[in-house]
Parts: sequence; structure tokens; C-alpha cells
Amino acid sequence: MFPFRRIAFPVDFSERCGAAVPYVADMVRHFRADLLLVHAFEHPLCVEQGLPLSVVPEQSELERLRELADEKFQGIRPHILVVEGEPGKPFLVGSNEQVRIS
Repeated sequence: MFPFRRIAFPVDFSERCGAAVPYVADMVRHFRADLLLVHAFEHPLCVEQGLPLSVVPEQSELERLRELADEKFQGIRPHILVVEGEPGKPFLVGSNEQVRIS
């Protein structure tokens, strides 16, 4: 088997996602791979009503992902990407890296 150099892990903060975390962390450590945590979401109310996405108050999705990384991926410095918006029209919320979306 070829070693993994990069592992992308989509995060939705569900129970299933949480159950997969130890396996992903083990794979990252075993292969000494880079880890990319990705969280993409939309605000259905805003999309349906045509409102700006910023009108819905929320805990920062980027902060939630950082907390997950600190708590569950100790000793691993993951790359983090949070994207918000309706399908086909992404809006970058935040990242700990320079990111280009095309």
C-alpha cells in the first residue's frame, strides 16, 4: 500500500464523525501525513429568504473546528478549512492557512 501523504477529513460534528476521529488520528500518525479538517455548511433560512449569511448568529464554526482539533487531534497540527454558503457558491469563513477557492 502506498503511504498517504495528505488526509482530508470532512467534519459535521455528528456522532458518526466523532466515532471516526480516533481512526483518522491513527492514520495521520501512522503515515506521518498532513491532515486537512474541512467543515462546509449552509444556513437554510438565509438561502431560502435571500438574506446575507451574516444575519444568523452562531458560534464560530472555525472556533468549533479549532476546539475539535485541539481536543481530539493532540500532537497533530491540522490544516483547517471552513466554507459557508449554498452549493456552487461557497464563501470562505476561515482557515489557518492561505487558501484559494476557484
